Amino acid sequence: MQRLVLALHLSIFAKKKVRARGRMGCPEMRGGCGMDELKAARRWYAEDIGAVAPVRSDPRVVEAFGAVPREAFFGPGPWQLHSRLNLSATHATPDADPRHLYHDVLVTIDA
Repeated sequence: MQRLVLALHLSIFAKKKVRARGRMGCPEMRGGCGMDELKAARRWYAEDIGAVAPVRSDPRVVEAFGAVPREAFFGPGPWQLHSRLNLSATHATPDADPRHLYHDVLVTIDA
């Protein structure tokens, strides 16, 4: 239930940012997001992983998730993400914004 509430909250927040500043909150998608926005997304992802996975016994694991850029391992976007309900189903991210990778999703790395 908490995850659903968080997802709904993030969805509402994302829609407000889209209206205010352009798609996914970035003023110019061709140039990518600002470093502060990307760092914030990375930090949120690390905290989310720390909350849903049993890694609280070693905070260094959460810090590593917050420090390592996922996009460095996936090549240029858009990326193919796998559905959590059907792992054989994929969908492409709408653009190359690296923040699409900062969710608990599986990403195709070799197609």
